[in-house]
Amino acid sequence: MKKKFCLMLLGLCLISMSACENNTQNTDTNNITSSESNSDLQENDLNEELTENDDSQNNLAEISNSEDGLLMVPGTYNIGDYISDRDYLITCEETDYSMRVIVFESKEAYASYQNTNRTTNGEELAAIEQNALYDYYLEKGEMGYLSFSDDYVLLIDSGNGRLKELDKTEKNDMDLFCGTYFVGNDIEASHYLLACTETEYSMQVIVFENMEAYKKYHQTSRFTNGEELAAIEQNALYDCYLNADETVYLNLADGYILLIDDGKGELNELHMDNSTAWYSDENIGLCSGVYFVENDLDTAQYSLTCTDSYMQVIVFENIDAYKTYHQSSRFTGGEESEAIEKNAAFNEYVYEGDSIAINLQAGNVLLISDGIGILETLSK
Repeated sequence: MKKKFCLMLLGLCLISMSACENNTQNTDTNNITSSESNSDLQENDLNEELTENDDSQNNLAEISNSEDGLLMVPGTYNIGDYISDRDYLITCEETDYSMRVIVFESKEAYASYQNTNRTTNGEELAAIEQNALYDYYLEKGEMGYLSFSDDYVLLIDSGNGRLKELDKTEKNDMDLFCGTYFVGNDIEASHYLLACTETEYSMQVIVFENMEAYKKYHQTSRFTNGEELAAIEQNALYDCYLNADETVYLNLADGYILLIDDGKGELNELHMDNSTAWYSDENIGLCSGVYFVENDLDTAQYSLTCTDSYMQVIVFENIDAYKTYHQSSRFTGGEESEAIEKNAAFNEYVYEGDSIAINLQAGNVLLISDGIGILETLSK
């Protein structure tokens, strides 16, 4: 009896060992297969995520599309499936900190972002900088502008909001919100006055000459304020800050990109034949902005009278001198002054009621950094 029992135990042990060996072989085989198809699985997972998201978005659309706009909760939205390729305003309605809005040009760009290592805040920011077309933060009650093309991907993080289609029949006179505007698509090329109508701190206005300069800026590391400022200095054509009720002059050509951050503004086209607007006979109203002689102003001898508390008037001999100034490090007041001294041909502060003579020649660049004045033509 004991012998039979021992033989039974021995048989069971042999069966167990065989099963373990087979299981180990199967596990090794599975590991090899998994390793070889890892990239395929990532791509399939992404496609499944986007497909599942399409289904949930379609269900959400049936219950959330109202006169107040479409309910937007954290998630990924594929343009062309759930949201049309049009212009929108998004309003942040609820957030613990601030709602992050990120737009990718394509599903491939979104996939590249998703497959990037994003363990730390710095890695997350770098992945957005490298792959997104544009992004911004909205606090509760703030609104942002969104312009979509087919195949874009919208990513919402850390907040709920409402997306409402923008009836933008006029692309010359319009309200501007936080966002990125492509001239020739979102805004018509023309001369404008941009007035800041609302801001919690100050509205930042940045102009890039082309997509290449804009993307170079966006893909630059901008983790700190110093890095952000340096990226603007190196890549933007012009930038300024506006407080509420302040105005800046903008000459926006086709292909330019206008970036607005933190605030709401009113953009009004300048009609050169309208005597109540910018030009009135031989007098020209000047506010903050950059003016290129032969484009924005004629070559002439002028008298400039300050009508504000004060204004800073800077003249550069040519575009190269202006760009060298703009691309200089100007993080501190001292660095700003040094950059002007090294590159400007003329620099003067003019106070209310005072006048100065300015001789503007072909190729000159006039920069008004503060204040408002009247430019009177003396001779051409």
